[in-house]
Formats: sequence, structure tokens, C-alpha cells
Amino acid sequence: MLEAMASAKPIVATGVDGIKEIVRDGINGFLVPPGESERLVQRIITLLENGDLARRMGEEGRSFLDSSFGIGRMVDRIGNLYEKLANEKLIK
Repeated sequence: MLEAMASAKPIVATGVDGIKEIVRDGINGFLVPPGESERLVQRIITLLENGDLARRMGEEGRSFLDSSFGIGRMVDRIGNLYEKLANEKLIK
């Protein structure tokens, strides 16, 4: 999923745990209930037939990836983790 977003490609996936937290249905891709293969096919066809929609969803995915997993965000998360660990060590 993240590689698709990095490439600014829309995602079509089943709405299961983990994926639902990354793919926002109708925004950066489509979520389909598990076991509904015909609906999965229809969503893929929708993107193939509508290049503007596919491009827009791909751009939304890239934006989501950058804001959630970009270098600045990751540096902040790691810094916060170190700070938390240091504080726990000092308290004990």
C-alpha cells in the first residue's frame, strides 16, 4: 500500500484491519468488503476508465503518505520515543 502511495497510484483493496487505517474509501482509493470480488473488479475498472479520478486519488495517497510517514514526521516520532524512554529511565 505504501509503495503505491509513494508512486501516487490509487489503491483498490479489501477493507480489513490495517488497510482501513491507510486507505480512505473514495479519497485515496477504494475499499471493498472481503469476498466481493466482482465489486473489486468494478472498482478497478472505474479507475481504468476515469484517469482524472485515478490521478486525484493517487495524489491524495501521496499527500497522506508524506504527512503520515514523511521524513519530518518520522524524525518527530523517533525524537518523541527517545524522550519518553529517557523520562521513564529517569523516573525509575
